[in-house]
Parts: sequence; C-alpha cells; structure tokens
Amino acid sequence: MQLEKLLLKARDLKAQVELKWDAWCANSITSRKAIPLTGAFADYVSKFDFSIFTFKTSLEAIDEHRKTPYHAARFGGGVGDRPAVSAPPPTPAPTESRYLQQLFEAYSDSQKSVLPDLTALSAHPDLVEHYHRQRETFYHAEALRNFARDTVPPGTFEELQGEVHAGVVDVSNLPHADALVRLSAVMQSAANLPLTANGLISVTKVQDKKGICHQLANEDKLKWKKP
Repeated sequence: MQLEKLLLKARDLKAQVELKWDAWCANSITSRKAIPLTGAFADYVSKFDFSIFTFKTSLEAIDEHRKTPYHAARFGGGVGDRPAVSAPPPTPAPTESRYLQQLFEAYSDSQKSVLPDLTALSAHPDLVEHYHRQRETFYHAEALRNFARDTVPPGTFEELQGEVHAGVVDVSNLPHADALVRLSAVMQSAANLPLTANGLISVTKVQDKKGICHQLANEDKLKWKKP
C-alpha cells in the first residue's frame, strides 16, 4: 500500500528514493558492487522525471500480460480465437518453391510423365484440384505459425512441427506405389494424428496438420519421391 501511494505521487517517490537509496537500491542493482548515489549519477536522479512511474492493480497487470505470448502458458484459459485464414495468392510465393517442386515431382511420378508446373496439369483436373487443396493447407499452417508468434512462447510451433513429423515419418518411409500415393498416405496419417501436450492444440485444425507436412517438405524433412 505504501508503494502504491508513492507511485501515484512523483514528488514523494523521488524524495523516498533519494532518502532510502542506500537501504533500497545501492546493493540491489548488481551483486558485483554497490552503486552509490553520488556525483553525475546523483544529478541524473535529481533531474529524472519520476512521473513516468505509475501503479497498476493486479487485474490491470494480468490484462496487459494477456497480450503477450506467455499468458496462456502461465495462466491457462486457451490462446483465444484464430483469425480467418486468407486464401493463397494466385501466384505462389518464393517461400513455396521447394514443397511445390516436390508436389510436381509426385504428380510426375504418379502419371509417369513430366508435369513441372500448373499449366502442365491442365489435362488432369483431379490433380489441379489436388494442387489447390495442398496450397490451402500450406497457408493454413503458415497462418498458425504467425498466430503462434503472438500467442504462445517461442518454440511452441516448432514443437508442434516436430510432433507431426514424428507421427508421419514412419509412414513416409514405408514402400509406396509412387510418390503421390506416399504423399496421400502421409496426409491421411497427419489428419488422424492425435496431438498431445502442445499449447496450440486447441486451435490446430486438420488443414494445419496437413499443411505442416508441406512445411516439412519445404525443408526436405519429408520427401515424396524416393530414389
């Protein structure tokens, strides 16, 4: 209560800091040495604007903490609602290059002909639809990655990626008829994967788990066409 009163009265706070410096501050700033209130430092403190300090109630402090990535992990209650996921841009971004390359390799392996890009898929409407679905799942996972940056502690999304990888890698390494069959088997496995103790579980959708597989393919942690 005494501190609350001081924080609300800049003049009194300044007077008490100067009066109690040796008792409150001199030996508490660093364990290496005492910091005396003398010389140029004393002049700086004397001229300092103590009105920048204020008092917040516990509820106000918690409300501010709610806006940090650490709130859900510390206080529980979930991470809140995710924003709607935007549709993929018509032209793929450079960040999509590797997983899309792997995707076209899977199409080529399935059709036993070279299908290097979307134009080449025009004779295969089912593959065109498949292509667009894969991009949608990738952007779902990217949106979850961005959401995680502001709502959970660093590393939480990477832990989720690791859990998905651990859940599907054995399926990926099994023999399959072709690369597209392997991709489909991995996606089905990811969709059915029961996630355990990650802070993003409450907002992770089937599309995210499939999209994470494409994120892993983007880093060559999953490969659809085996040598």
